[in-house]
Amino acid sequence: MAGLRVRSCGASLHVRLEELRERAQALVAQYQELKDAEDEEEGLVRRVGVLTAIAANHDARAAVYDRLVTAEPSLSDEHRDRAEHQRSNAYNARKQALLTTRRTS
Repeated sequence: MAGLRVRSCGASLHVRLEELRERAQALVAQYQELKDAEDEEEGLVRRVGVLTAIAANHDARAAVYDRLVTAEPSLSDEHRDRAEHQRSNAYNARKQALLTTRRTS
């Protein structure tokens, strides 16, 4: 019974990852559109918001990978690596948002 619960948990975590990936694709598309915004100031402000949402998405994905470490022990090293990669991506998105904010002031 416990094995079934772990598999079920792992499956639901993979579903969550897919939802987050789809959301990330939409955010990246939104960011790309904003790069060509005619109103430079408005575009920069909106870009900061999208970059912040992208960072939060990476954080959420890292948290799912952290949970997968225990749900799928045989893949724990891979899940740890992916979690760390997502945290790095979140950091970079926040850094880009900060740099963009400085351009608006």
